[in-house]
Amino acid sequence: MYVRGPAKSFAPVIALLALAAGCAVVIEDPLEEGGAGGGIAGGNATGGQTNSAGGEANGAGGEGGQGGSEPVPRKIEVEFAIDPAFLDGAFIVVSAVDGAFKSYVPAADSPTFVEVVDGDLVSFFDGDNGSSPLIESYRVTPEVDRISNAAEGLGFFPGCEPIEPMQLTVSVPSVPGATSYRVYLEPGSSKQSSEPFEASFEVTCASGPLNVFATALFGSEIVAYEMVEDVPLQPGGSAHVELELSETARTTMTINVGDVDGADEVAASAHWNGLYFGTVMQSLEGQSFAPPEGPFTFAPAIISPPGGYPVVMASGTYPKVNGACRTSGFSHLGFTDETLTFDVGALAEPRPTDRHSWSFVDDGEIGDSLWQSWTFDFDVRWLVHEDPARPPLPSVFPQLPDDLPPELVRPQGTQELYSVGHEAWDRYEGFADSTHGDKSIFEGSNRFRNFVPCE
Repeated sequence: MYVRGPAKSFAPVIALLALAAGCAVVIEDPLEEGGAGGGIAGGNATGGQTNSAGGEANGAGGEGGQGGSEPVPRKIEVEFAIDPAFLDGAFIVVSAVDGAFKSYVPAADSPTFVEVVDGDLVSFFDGDNGSSPLIESYRVTPEVDRISNAAEGLGFFPGCEPIEPMQLTVSVPSVPGATSYRVYLEPGSSKQSSEPFEASFEVTCASGPLNVFATALFGSEIVAYEMVEDVPLQPGGSAHVELELSETARTTMTINVGDVDGADEVAASAHWNGLYFGTVMQSLEGQSFAPPEGPFTFAPAIISPPGGYPVVMASGTYPKVNGACRTSGFSHLGFTDETLTFDVGALAEPRPTDRHSWSFVDDGEIGDSLWQSWTFDFDVRWLVHEDPARPPLPSVFPQLPDDLPPELVRPQGTQELYSVGHEAWDRYEGFADSTHGDKSIFEGSNRFRNFVPCE
């Protein structure tokens, strides 16, 4: 799910009350009077929001709503895809729209089924992931029947198992016109030289056969490259790879960038990303316009070895509002013969409102998901995913009883709204489809419109 890094916020701060036991957090007076429309359990009317998804300005409990109708419980499937190394600290929690705790299951027991009603939050607690704890919540709407954070093509690398040291030597030949050479060895080792050379690596841990990628450069431009996959592992022994560096093939992709009115700057770029090595920056091509004079076409020629994929991106930035950066973006993973199109201003722009909610400020296109990124007094991030085609509900953090497992992360203190973002994918047909987690991340394009506090 795009990721979506937090940025420091000027946005409204919500004061939280930690319970006396220090084990749960609730929002002080999070709900106003009124019932949510459509039978949302315990909800409030968020009246006065101008939401293009719903036409006229109307609250969730506005005219035609069913505030007061009893919600109907049902079972939905949930799945927590996580690196097995961090499974013990991962849990799925179900909470009501007012934050009241309903149920939990360990990630190890998923996929499984949980009971929900419309308006509930299903939260994935990843408390021991080797970095900052992440909590990701998804709103239950009438169309949602499955919530999963899995995505085809987004796997976890097997653990690097210690082995008896192996010596690997890579022979790099001379390439006419090259001024430097670089050799990459998964997972992240590399060596470079201004001349043809023998690159030596000591391999002390591995998860299987090795993969080698090498480039010959003229300045910062790749003039030749080669990928060698599945070099046999020889614990305690040695292996030698002799390169030819004869590959020069490139594939051209084209994107038309339009609707640039009002933008301070627009840009487009492309690069190749190795599955084993990450982004190879020397493959980067780009162009930008500040200010933009009008629509433009970008047609980069990208290297195309196996074991990776190209990434085409475009973006636009708009004048700041109250210290927040306003951005619009596009990305496409994988090759396509079709001409890509990105209209910078097409997607509706979100803003934080009412201390704990959001609204759109224009009548732009409605995408597949609306997210809010929150932080607390220590390094915990909470992402809340909503259906942008429905009126917003307050983001109320789940209340966590004392008797839940101690590994479950429990944020304390001040809850602060970092940013809000609005996303659309070619591969999804609405919010419920985006929660299924059963489509490849390499299919189609992604667009976003973000409101992120910045310097």
